[in-house]
Amino acid sequence: YGRFGIWLDGRDDYHRDFSINNNTITGCTNYAIRLEDGIGFTISDNIISGNLSRGIVLQAGTGPAAGTGCSDGLVSDNVIIQNGTACIFVEAATGCTISGNHLKQTGTAGLCVDFAAGTSGNKLLPNTYSGGIAQVRDLGTNPVITANAFTETVALFQNLTTASIVGQ
Repeated sequence: YGRFGIWLDGRDDYHRDFSINNNTITGCTNYAIRLEDGIGFTISDNIISGNLSRGIVLQAGTGPAAGTGCSDGLVSDNVIIQNGTACIFVEAATGCTISGNHLKQTGTAGLCVDFAAGTSGNKLLPNTYSGGIAQVRDLGTNPVITANAFTETVALFQNLTTASIVGQ
């Protein structure tokens, strides 16, 4: 419990070649995992539930030596359930892969995966979505959304003008 579960800030430099694995994060008043300026990272096998805001956030740092966002990372095999807004929010990232995650938002609350404007080259590969409305929004230029599975849910894709959607 607390404001953030895990927060690696990018105020001073990039974080390189690390993993955030096998954690259970619940009841945070803000993000469960917030990563700023990560390169070559893996976020996997975490259980994230019941947080008031986003589950996993990839973004740029805010300090004077901050970078431009995350790159070449992998977000995989996480269980992300019932968070206040997006399960996974990609605010500033390039070349990252999101795959093998189980994402669940019930009702109409929040997006499952949200790519912000300015993101590019990210891949949304096989993930499972269940319950309510599974919303995937791409305001950037993220080219591959492939073989995602939707059960007991309504799939809603928003702003996917530059994406290739295959095998939904």
